[in-house]
Amino acid sequence: MNICDYIEWRGDLSFEADPFCEVDALIFAWLSYYPAEKLTLTMEQMESLTLKSLYEIHVQQIGEIRDMNVKLNINPTDSGTYLLKLVAESPRFENVRVLRFRTNFSQEDNTQFAAFTYEYLPRQIAISYRGTDGSVTGWREDFMMCCSDAIPSQHLAREYLEAEDPSRYDYVLLCGHSKGGNIAMHAILYTTDAIRAHVGTVYNFDGPGFPVPMESIPCYPEVQDKILTILPESSIIGMLMEHEEDYDIIESEMVSMLQHNAMLWSVKRKGFIRKKGFSSSSQFIDKALHSWLESLNNEEKEKFVNVTFDALENAGITDFTDIGPSTIPKIFSLIGNMVTIDSESRKNLIKVIMAVMQAGGNTVVSGLKENEFISSLGSQVSDATKDLTKAVDTGIGKLKSLFGGTKK
Repeated sequence: MNICDYIEWRGDLSFEADPFCEVDALIFAWLSYYPAEKLTLTMEQMESLTLKSLYEIHVQQIGEIRDMNVKLNINPTDSGTYLLKLVAESPRFENVRVLRFRTNFSQEDNTQFAAFTYEYLPRQIAISYRGTDGSVTGWREDFMMCCSDAIPSQHLAREYLEAEDPSRYDYVLLCGHSKGGNIAMHAILYTTDAIRAHVGTVYNFDGPGFPVPMESIPCYPEVQDKILTILPESSIIGMLMEHEEDYDIIESEMVSMLQHNAMLWSVKRKGFIRKKGFSSSSQFIDKALHSWLESLNNEEKEKFVNVTFDALENAGITDFTDIGPSTIPKIFSLIGNMVTIDSESRKNLIKVIMAVMQAGGNTVVSGLKENEFISSLGSQVSDATKDLTKAVDTGIGKLKSLFGGTKK
């Protein structure tokens, strides 16, 4: 059972009848991916806006929201939109009030931010921060976490929390998925003592840590018991950087890096199904990523991020959905620009990519063997992975020759 099943199974029980739980927090976190900025809302509509009326306005202005297979579509904007339809048709969620939302997107400032405030019971609110969408700008901002003290969305998250004035409510929780989870943590860690005292729980769903140890942040001992970090067993994004807080590891219906899609996390009754540890593929990729990041100083990391994402934008790619069969010329242009990265950084990057590919491939092969599907395919994929790894060493030289000789 996943959160879609949970809404169908438990959706007839109000929050008065059945108290708020961690699965509800994930639903609010994922609803922040809904692109409310595409709507035109009047002041009158905002004063009485509920999840049901938000859905009705969407239908009026954009059109019906079609059913979708959440296992085949991993775009969070699409699944967040579909989730709006599900909650709007659910007695548990339909009357949840949308008190406020704010979005901020700037390619020039490398900012992709959105936050929503939901009142699920009188004077009890959930502030939900959007994670990374499919935009190149959003992903560039994410990568800057590795080499910056703070990214724009983190500052905006704190400002949004303070503007909401938690002292006006009986209970306030923060939640977010991916980058949304990180900026939710940042908001409580870097706000004032007065604001911090009125925040109950912070739900971080597979969000990365910070470039500095969290224990070095002065107020961390005060708030560590308020932070609940939940990671899938094959977490990659959520394991990035420093994590001193306790975290729970849970099961997912998906495999490998696809477990970042929280729409398919495994639910049992009112909670997630816990696991004892991370998968071998998650540990493998985590080790490769940390090794690569530790080999670079902040200046080198920033250079790598800027070169990579400048290359994407120079290739005319503004959203990762732009990458497909019709964009092969853009990809070749991207590769040409990537060769300008210095030799050592490029080699380290290739190692990370190969670790992800090999871990993902091993997970799929394992699944095939366990289910006795085409048993011979397992060894073929394994051999192909080894061949690809071997080809990397000579591939860089060929790319340099093809796209500009000895550029570094």
